[in-house]
Amino acid sequence: MDSSYAYSKDVAHLENAYLINIKSNPTGVKEQIMEHGAVGTMYSNYSNGMTFGDGYNAYFDTSNTITSYGDGSHAVMIVGWDDNFSKDKFLRGEKPSSNGAWLIRNSWGTDFDYFWMSYETKSLADTAWAMDFTTADNYDNNYQLDGGISISQNPTNSTVVANVYDVAHRNDAVSETLKAVSISSMHVAGVNYSIDIYTDLMDDKPSSGTLQAEAHTEGTTTYAGIYTIPLKNEVNLTPGSKFAVVVKTDKAAIDYEQAVKIATGSNLETVIWDCNVSRNNGKSFYGNNYGNFWSWPHGNYCIKAFTTNNVYTTYNITYKLDGGENNASNPTICGGNDAAITLQAPTKDGCKFDGWYLDSAYTTPITEIPAHASQEYTLYAKWSSALGDSVYGRTLNLDGNIAFNMYMDLPSDLAENKDVYMEFTFPDKSTSRMTVAEARRNGGHYVFSFKVAAKEMTVDVKARMHAGNTYGKEYTVSVQKYAEYILTHPNDYSTLVVSLIKSMLNYGTAAQQLFDYQTDKPANEIMSENDRAVADHKNDFKNYEYSLSKSNIDSGIKWYGSSLILESDTCVRDYFQVDSSHINEYTFEGIIGNNNNSIKLTPVEKTINGTVYYYVEVPDIKAQNLDQSIKVVVKRKGQLSNDIELQYNAFSYAYVISQDTATYQKTIDVTNAMYEYWKNAKAYVDNNNQSNA
Repeated sequence: MDSSYAYSKDVAHLENAYLINIKSNPTGVKEQIMEHGAVGTMYSNYSNGMTFGDGYNAYFDTSNTITSYGDGSHAVMIVGWDDNFSKDKFLRGEKPSSNGAWLIRNSWGTDFDYFWMSYETKSLADTAWAMDFTTADNYDNNYQLDGGISISQNPTNSTVVANVYDVAHRNDAVSETLKAVSISSMHVAGVNYSIDIYTDLMDDKPSSGTLQAEAHTEGTTTYAGIYTIPLKNEVNLTPGSKFAVVVKTDKAAIDYEQAVKIATGSNLETVIWDCNVSRNNGKSFYGNNYGNFWSWPHGNYCIKAFTTNNVYTTYNITYKLDGGENNASNPTICGGNDAAITLQAPTKDGCKFDGWYLDSAYTTPITEIPAHASQEYTLYAKWSSALGDSVYGRTLNLDGNIAFNMYMDLPSDLAENKDVYMEFTFPDKSTSRMTVAEARRNGGHYVFSFKVAAKEMTVDVKARMHAGNTYGKEYTVSVQKYAEYILTHPNDYSTLVVSLIKSMLNYGTAAQQLFDYQTDKPANEIMSENDRAVADHKNDFKNYEYSLSKSNIDSGIKWYGSSLILESDTCVRDYFQVDSSHINEYTFEGIIGNNNNSIKLTPVEKTINGTVYYYVEVPDIKAQNLDQSIKVVVKRKGQLSNDIELQYNAFSYAYVISQDTATYQKTIDVTNAMYEYWKNAKAYVDNNNQSNA
């Protein structure tokens, strides 16, 4: 036979066995059939008791009475029942007095594989049994004193019993964990029990050790049988020590075994059953409720203790370096270390290492991994800038430009150095910088700012202080991430701010779509579906038609058209056709808003489809001013009258494209989103102006 079938080669093991009296508790038998699918039992087969009916077999006898679960000549399984099975279907000999039969699963092949057995069959044993099995991977060790071939198994006459065990030395285990205890009460049902564990016994007496009070476990058995009982709390066991399992019951119930071993040879030196057995070995005890115990000489109590091995398990160490480089001496696993592991410092460009921490908030420092570590670790490197600068805070600029502000605390040597600056690096490697002298002061902080285009709200921008050839810690920021903070803390901000942020993110998303820029990461993805909806404002744009007047149509210059530029700052470009040799003969002036602020506009040459044009640009139109009047005046130098006078605002372009059915939908979407951004920006700025008035 294959060795995998040997006693010590288990793949499953018995957890519980239930013995139910068929005659006095048929309901319990039926419940176990429903739960387990079948129960086992015994009967003595008499050939004259079997009826071979039309489509059924039935059995009933009156010849013998079996009174214990161990008697009977034939084992079968009960797999069902029928309380209405007719007594008239039993045709051999006497008939039962009442209807009702068990459905029996037999082992005699297809002719007699199933048959019905009357409830009143005399040879049917009093006992049915059901069993719970589980896979063999939940425990490593079984401490027992009753593992032999039993001559007899009887209930004790004591209500306090105990077994003492020696914790084994195992090559791969540093300790063991006691998880569960098994008790056998094969003759008594409905037993109230309690289990206590004593560890590190001073002698062989069960109570000579330390009571593990947290492991105290109580319960009640339902049927007679064997029960595996998980402890309320597990107990650690040290190799080489002794421990005791003490079981108290409300009635004498726990079984003890009088066992033998089987061996061959002239001196019985070859053991066939591979578990040694003992009697009167001073390991089983009976006692009383006053803590007294006496050795039980007649056998060993059927109490088992199930443990798992605590082995040197390796655990991962994960390092969160925030862009730094780890020290090669820092290990990536622990658990098998006999000594503590001192953690070494990593390095990071422009930074000073401030220690390892167990959390990303840097509240719990750690300098070493303890010996025999029994958990995984995630370690966070804390950095500060090599220049001594630090971030005090971050804000978004909501005054009409999309800008990010870094509030920095600077040591005096940096603050007083006019050559110190903060550099901002975008994903495309383009940079902008702001010197200390240019930075705005806010209290004791220096505010360094950078602008982003609408399409760039999701980009990660790297910010770093520079002092000559020395630089500090690199910080990563984005408009979207800070906007997300605002949206997730709505109680900290006014509804005007929250509405403005939402419309700004929708505007950014529309710009991303228009310019096909990072469309896989839309700015408004952090918002709900309802908040991402943008209305159609075609009717609103009717209020913003442009007007064009000419005082000298033959002056040599002609307006070609205008466009709204959104790829960087929001601005309007006006294109003109004029002979390049005459461009310097004209002046271009922008008159902005109700205050008629005048700005000089410089023409820039641009070739479109082979034709040379010149454009002037009205730059940096803030969100709240998108509806502001813009007048562009072109005149020949030395003349009083205007050659061209063009009046519009940023939404005039939106009006033109909204009237053109051929307009690209993404362009319409961006102007609709821009309109809602303007409304909320204007409301926010107007409210601030009123508050500051």
